[in-house]
Parts: sequence; C-alpha cells; structure tokens
Amino acid sequence: MRSLWKRQVNQTMLSKLNFKGTGSVFRFTLLQTFKAKANIVSLIFMMIFALVFPPVSAILNGGTRRQAQALEESLEQPAIALPGLTEEQNALLDGQYSSESGSLTAFMDERNAAAAENPETAEEGPGFDERYFLQLAYAIIIIMVSIMSASYIIRSVVEEKSSKLVEYMLISVRPMALLTGKILAVLVYVVTLLLVMLGAYRLSDVLSARFLDVTTSNPMFDMLSRLTGVNPGEVVVIVISAILGILTFAILAGICGAGCSTTEDVNGANTMPMIIIMACYVIALMVSGFDSPGMNIFCSLCPILSVFCAPVQFMLGNIGWPMQLLAWVIQCGVILLLLAITSKVYSDLLIYRGTRLKFGDILKMAFAGKGGSRS
Repeated sequence: MRSLWKRQVNQTMLSKLNFKGTGSVFRFTLLQTFKAKANIVSLIFMMIFALVFPPVSAILNGGTRRQAQALEESLEQPAIALPGLTEEQNALLDGQYSSESGSLTAFMDERNAAAAENPETAEEGPGFDERYFLQLAYAIIIIMVSIMSASYIIRSVVEEKSSKLVEYMLISVRPMALLTGKILAVLVYVVTLLLVMLGAYRLSDVLSARFLDVTTSNPMFDMLSRLTGVNPGEVVVIVISAILGILTFAILAGICGAGCSTTEDVNGANTMPMIIIMACYVIALMVSGFDSPGMNIFCSLCPILSVFCAPVQFMLGNIGWPMQLLAWVIQCGVILLLLAITSKVYSDLLIYRGTRLKFGDILKMAFAGKGGSRS
C-alpha cells in the first residue's frame, strides 16, 4: 500500500522531480525581465506617476476648497431684507450656516474613535462610501497586478515556443519547473513594481501634505492612502491573498499561452484570463454595495472572487481570521486543481504546433488523460 502511494505521488505534479530546475529558470527569467527595456520603462513610468499624482491632484482640486471657503464667507454675511417677505422669512435668509470639508480617511478615523468612546451611538457597520471606495482602490491594484502578470507569462511562453527555445530547455528542465520558475519570476517583478508605486505614492503624499491641501483629493485615493497605512495583520492578509490570486491567474495564463504556436495567437490566448479577471473585478464592485452577512461571506469564500473581496471584508471587520483562513484554503485548492491540469498537458502543449488551442480543448486533453497531437 505504501509503495502504491509513493508511486502515485511520483506521477503527480507534487513530485519534487517535476520541479527540478525551477531555481535556474527563475533566475534566468527574472534577470531577463528586469533587463528588458519595456519593463524598465514601465517601472520608471509607474514611479513617476505615483510621485506626481498627489501634488497634481491637490492643485487641480484646490478650487473646491477655495469655493467652499468663499461659500462660508458669503453665508456669514448678513442677508439684506427683501421686500414682500415676512420677518420670519427674512430671519431664515439671515440664518447662520457652517460647512466643513476634509478627507474621507480623517472622517472615518474620527467616526471610529467616537464609536469606541460611545458604542451606543455608533453606526451599524461601515457606510457605502467606505465599502465602495476601499473595494475600488484594492480591486484596481489587484487587477493591474493580475493583468500584467498574465500578459507577461503568455507573451514569454509564446515567444519561447515560436523561437523553439523551449525545445532545448526541455532537455534539462521539466515542463512544470519551466512554468513554475517563469511564474515566480514574473510574480517578483510585478510585486516589486507594485511596492515601488505604492512607496512612491505614500512618500509623495506625505511630502505634499506639508505644502498643499491634500484633503481635496478624490475619495478613492483617500482609500489608497488607507491601503498604504494598514496594520501588520492587514498587511499579511493583503500580501497572501494577492500572491494566491496572482498565482491562480498566472497558471491559467501559462496554460492558455502554451496552447499557442505563434506570436499572432497572443491576443487570443489573453482572452480567457482577461475575461475572468475583469468579471471578478466588476462583481467585486457590485457586491460592495450590499452590506449583508450572507453576501460578505459568499464573496469572501467564492473561489477567485475572494482574491478581490476577502481582504477588503477583513479590513472592514465583516469577517475574521477563521473566515479568511478558510478563503485561503479554498483558493489553494483551486491552485492545486490548475496544477493538476497543467501537469497532464503542459509538456505536450509546449511542443504543440498548429492552430491555437482554446481553453476548452485543453481541458478535454487533460481529462482524456493524454496529450493532443493536432497539427
């Protein structure tokens, strides 16, 4: 029985032999990724955009603050009595009004502090604006990282196949090691790009606050500042959820890219991962408007969708650590399922030449238990 189990493990994607050479592929791909001129330009562009946005946003939205101050001053002036109106109506026109504006983050901090001091007067649950803009800010980051990762992997796989470089690499490296090393290298590059962008934004936001009125920024970017100032527990949730999500989309992209034979098929291979990513993004924004326990649990546990929703629900306090851990377990199950499919067909797909295989065709190959031989 024990020997049967060991033989079964050796035939699956979990065998260490299948991942032999992953480190070499990872180092080679990572070096080529950071050396590519297009990737260097992207990194510089993202950093400049993040540095420039806070001061430019404060300057462009500064008129809102000036208009509010002008309105306050005009309301403080005594109104002129108009003929034909009663004393009560003139008194109403001469009434004193006051207005105040500030950032959404400061408002939420003040509201949470008041709720902690007096729980009886606290509002029940986060408001719509907090849920929506926090979900939007986080979803934009995840969709950017996921789309970039999927695009890089598909393009890399197709370029290696079209140049027949992959056939030489398969002599010394297993197919699973080839895909895993490539995914890990792209993951490191994209996460580095994201950290540089968030770090530059946070630095620029802090420096801009000393000279400009940054409270007039868009609420979504107030929530972006909220994301850059999370506590250690929230950092762990965001990082692990993002990594699991990127791995899921990256493996899917690697399978779709291996079904192509020429660079002209790249756009077609991008279709399936992009549809899934965009669908999860849209659904996440839609469900952010429903503040119900059942909906919060559903979007936190639903495979793939939980990548966009679970961390936000955790930061809002709608779910706790047990539910978040369960979401990670389910997402790991999805990754293992994709790896099982990949282990059955990836070696045949890498040497496949012919018309582009759709994802449905690849699934048929996997469940048929053998590789395709179409030409």
